[in-house]
Amino acid sequence: MARYFLPTIRYPPYAKETLKLLTARGINFVFATGRHHVDVGQIRDNLEIKSYMITSNGARVHDLDGNLIFAHNLDRDIASDLFGVVNDNPDIITNVYRDDEWFMNRHRPEEMRFF
Repeated sequence: MARYFLPTIRYPPYAKETLKLLTARGINFVFATGRHHVDVGQIRDNLEIKSYMITSNGARVHDLDGNLIFAHNLDRDIASDLFGVVNDNPDIITNVYRDDEWFMNRHRPEEMRFF
């Protein structure tokens, strides 16, 4: 997913057609990424396929219908400590996912379409 399905990059119609054909034949397609499930869900919907989604680097798994079937959260204190490590570094953008929420350590207008 890294570059190919970025919102600013158009994938060729062939990719969409191929994925639709595979899923219509009962072959499961699985998104596996560090991205937030809301972002991946938009990509999946645009491709017009049903797919499993393993997101947030494995912390969330959604079934073919988009239902959450697995979640693993860091302890709140650990997450807070990790967020604080680079929170003030102007060269690093920190993303924190919490259920359906997505937080960033600074405002980025170019990313607002995901929220």
